[in-house]
Amino acid sequence: MSFLSNIEPSHLILGFAAGVLVTLACQNKVAYARSRFNSGGNSANHAVSGRDYVKMVLVVRKDLGMRPGKIAAQCSHAAVGCYRSAQRTKSRHLALWEMHGQPKIVVMVVRNDLGMGKGKIAAQCAHAAVGCVEKAYKKDSPFLNNWMRQGQPKIVVKCDKPGEEALQELAMKAKKMGVTNVIIHDAGHTQVASGTATVLGLGPATNNQLDAISGHLKLL
Repeated sequence: MSFLSNIEPSHLILGFAAGVLVTLACQNKVAYARSRFNSGGNSANHAVSGRDYVKMVLVVRKDLGMRPGKIAAQCSHAAVGCYRSAQRTKSRHLALWEMHGQPKIVVMVVRNDLGMGKGKIAAQCAHAAVGCVEKAYKKDSPFLNNWMRQGQPKIVVKCDKPGEEALQELAMKAKKMGVTNVIIHDAGHTQVASGTATVLGLGPATNNQLDAISGHLKLL
């Protein structure tokens, strides 16, 4: 069985849709790959979900008898070609591919002006964490599964300004950057009035994204 026949159809579809599949195979294998791709429908309608991986696939001609060093050099050429092509077309998948290896984090920004007790803060942060995961899942965030596999790293910081407006400002900045965000409003059973904004949850997102939003805030 050939190498190409072992490739999952979803991987081929994703590779073509992302503009990062280079085919160095002989003609019959190229035709086979195209048939697998075409069977998946229009690439423009194929969205990358949070449960997919953005990959670069390099298919090498085995009939040429190239040595390992030659294969490595040719694959390097192909990889650079894919990258430049994706840059020219401003592929959304390229950005996801570049960020795939970066650690993913959830940051929780706590209002420090409410005088909440430790238990109350813990409960509100728990609400924020669940809210972030729920929202990320609904919008098929490409970072959710990666964050889960990394042990769900979280950072808790304190807001540097009093009032709900400070959380809203950070949330608006996150929204403009495409970062998942959720503001928790308390039910008002203990310590704070009903509807009080207590915590802003951010992510899962990359370190660079979250630093641009909340990197200036101090740990709680």
